[in-house]
Amino acid sequence: DDVTGLIVDAKNGRFAVDPADLEVGAKLRLHGAYGMDEVERIAGLIDETSSVLVVGSHIGSLVIPIAKMCSKVVA
Repeated sequence: DDVTGLIVDAKNGRFAVDPADLEVGAKLRLHGAYGMDEVERIAGLIDETSSVLVVGSHIGSLVIPIAKMCSKVVA
């Protein structure tokens, strides 16, 4: 296979996804979102002045939407 990445426009944002990723990447490709329940829960805990630490951010499917809601993210 010559495909090394796919650009996916999802509810979470735009991502370069490995076609072999059968978890997060597959959900982004097939369902157009990943982890939005978690993002919504976190949104209820933070505001535009918050600093957020994300451990294990993978390709950023949770970090990207969270970053739009707070002042600082470390991932």
